Amino acid sequence: MNILSRTRDGRLLTLAINSQEDGWRYALVDLTTGRIDWIGAEDLTRHSEKFAETEYHEIPARDGLRIPILVTRPNGVTGPGPMVALIHGGPASRDDWHFGLYTQFLANRGYAVLRVNYRGSTGHGRSFQRAGDRQYGRAMQDDIQDAVRWTVARGIADPDKVAIMGGSFGGYSAMMGLARDPDTYAAGLSWIGVMDLEHQTVNAPHFWGADKTEWT
Repeated sequence: MNILSRTRDGRLLTLAINSQEDGWRYALVDLTTGRIDWIGAEDLTRHSEKFAETEYHEIPARDGLRIPILVTRPNGVTGPGPMVALIHGGPASRDDWHFGLYTQFLANRGYAVLRVNYRGSTGHGRSFQRAGDRQYGRAMQDDIQDAVRWTVARGIADPDKVAIMGGSFGGYSAMMGLARDPDTYAAGLSWIGVMDLEHQTVNAPHFWGADKTEWT
């Protein structure tokens, strides 16, 4: 759920609410009276029978930290098959239980989709987020590789047909995965990926402040 806007007096809010099955719905909420008016929606229900189901798991990383992951398998597929590790950006962000266009598109094309809330992701407590400080390409990348290995061990992914992709930090992670763990990934795709951490650290906007200390 996202707060899109509010009135100056704070009485009225417009909210965007997302579910895996229904996509985004939009509501006008009166905090004084408690009234909720639904003002718009993405009509995805006509396609719902084609959507792939997503499962939530927590897996142990190699150092014992519990890593939340989301696994979406194509409808009708039971054995190992091709899989895409779809890495969220940020890294101060997270994947959660919502309708994902990329996820459903890839599943519709026959790919399982793995989304990993590696250490450094938000939404799982401050200590979990801080565990990602200065772990670019290190423990954060380990978490993703450990999640891929978990899916292979459980017959979800074909170990010879795993790709990694993402944007922003996810793009960095995709390229790092190919460079660091070439035996894990058969292909990768990066968009708006961060490729030069030294340049970013030196040239980041001043208002990013302490965030720069998290990177390297």
